Amino acid sequence: MTNGPIIILGMHRSGTSLIARVLERLGLFVGRRKEYNHEAWLLLKLNDWLLAQCAARWDHPAPIDLLLDTADVRAQTARYLDDLLGSPRAISYLGWRRYLRHGHPRRLPGPWGWKDPRTTFTLPLWRDVFADVRIIHIRRHGVDVAASLMTRRVDGFQASCAKYARLGRWYWLKPKDGGFADSLRLGGLDDAFGLWEQYTDRAAEHVRTLGEAATELRYEDFLTDPVSHARRLATFCGLKASGHAVHEAVADVNADRAYAFRTHPDLAALDGDVADRLAERGYAEADIR
Repeated sequence: MTNGPIIILGMHRSGTSLIARVLERLGLFVGRRKEYNHEAWLLLKLNDWLLAQCAARWDHPAPIDLLLDTADVRAQTARYLDDLLGSPRAISYLGWRRYLRHGHPRRLPGPWGWKDPRTTFTLPLWRDVFADVRIIHIRRHGVDVAASLMTRRVDGFQASCAKYARLGRWYWLKPKDGGFADSLRLGGLDDAFGLWEQYTDRAAEHVRTLGEAATELRYEDFLTDPVSHARRLATFCGLKASGHAVHEAVADVNADRAYAFRTHPDLAALDGDVADRLAERGYAEADIR
């Protein structure tokens, strides 16, 4: 018996992290070793590796299509991913007990999966490995996502500069692994909004292709009615969660995080400038008042 993964897609890490934590509390296994964004370390590294095969990155994902369109390389890559997940490398995801008992994530007895925005572009390869994959696409308002990306860009640059000012004379012992900026693509809010469009459009294609094996939800709708949406997502994942368990799982959900851009004049102005593009992606102003 095989058991395909449930993959949570979405450009905004804080929103998808919240959904992943809620579903984990309800019984979805999302990895033993996870990064601070609740992303399984092994799957994150594998997605980074997949993108790197085409000189792609999380902020420049389109070249992955070169790999997807090269049939022989794609087939061998899928075989490598499958073999790796059945090897001791999978211990970081499964943990020792699950690895010794099951040997491969597809043999886990209950629902399992991961969340990682990069999977929005690498998903066809994972579908080659797991024919029965299911996805949850969590949308968030594009202006809020753009603002979050720019905050991450600025904070990361400042932290990198501060670290270099403090330790720079010792870097000859161990040169930097990366640059000073997490993304050179993000020169401003317009660039960040465009990246959100790119991810949202690709995820929407997957939702259309997968039909009943996919579901979609606006993050803001989840925040305003977390109990009913958590119950629906749990059913989609095949989780048997009681009403009490659902209420406990969403106890820390904060509805005030919805549409945060409205309290910032520059972000509210951007919302007006891109209103048509937002409406095309499920955020018509009349629908979110």
